[in-house]
Amino acid sequence: MQALLENRSFSRHDIWLGAITVASTNMLWPSKGATYSVRESYATDFLLSNWLILFSIASSLLFVYQSSAHQKDANTRTAKGSDWWLFTGVFVLSAWPIRHTSTLALSVIAFFLFYKLYKGSKQSKPLDYELLAAASILFAVSFSRLWSPVLLKVFAHYFEIFDIFLLGKLLNTPTTGNTIQFVLEPERRAVVVMGCTSFANLSAVVLLWLVITRLIRLLPRVRSELKTLAYLLLTAIVINTVRIALMITTKEMYDVWHGPVGSSVTTLLLTFSAVGFAVWGANRAS
Repeated sequence: MQALLENRSFSRHDIWLGAITVASTNMLWPSKGATYSVRESYATDFLLSNWLILFSIASSLLFVYQSSAHQKDANTRTAKGSDWWLFTGVFVLSAWPIRHTSTLALSVIAFFLFYKLYKGSKQSKPLDYELLAAASILFAVSFSRLWSPVLLKVFAHYFEIFDIFLLGKLLNTPTTGNTIQFVLEPERRAVVVMGCTSFANLSAVVLLWLVITRLIRLLPRVRSELKTLAYLLLTAIVINTVRIALMITTKEMYDVWHGPVGSSVTTLLLTFSAVGFAVWGANRAS
């Protein structure tokens, strides 16, 4: 059995590439009844569509392939039993007609690669930055699609109350719970729910920022990148907050900014912010 699992015709990078492909294919396969915090379509809205996920998965595959090209040691390249067991586990998770299990499989792959990097560091091996980039992106994808919606639902009440409190103070408008009075039409009130808070879609913004940053500069600069990420998150929260503030002025403004136009403008600004901060931060730290 062990000899079968350690088939010499496959390298460990081949197995990793196959595992990522299997998990991501089922995760992105069209289906009904599944829900995520982002749209499950290939619409023109890049930040909130599957185009961002495809772009991220393709980038992770590229980094794994580049990592394999730099491996000269035949013993290191050869697929081990643990690599085959990883592929088997990912295949089992992806075989279920449930997208969440395939997304979970991406987390499993990411942590497996992190473990391999940690194990290599213990053996004083040079850090494989391509593999680190791939693992980071895979975890960011799974976080955006699976873990972020869970966390947002758990802490939704606190996020909603924070936005209502902040807007009430800034606009000097009466609030009650997660409802707020319209600024220019006091007889109307708006309800702020999780999907419309200033914290919505932050995971997608971070994912795009991470992919662009790694494509521009492979070598991490932790301190500089943390500062850039903090600026990006603050900017994204401000953009979302301004949108909510515009929504609660009048009913007409609510219809505009809560509808397709407001959503498109907001996500466009968030997309440009993620790309802009990624380019600025990468060049600044290079």
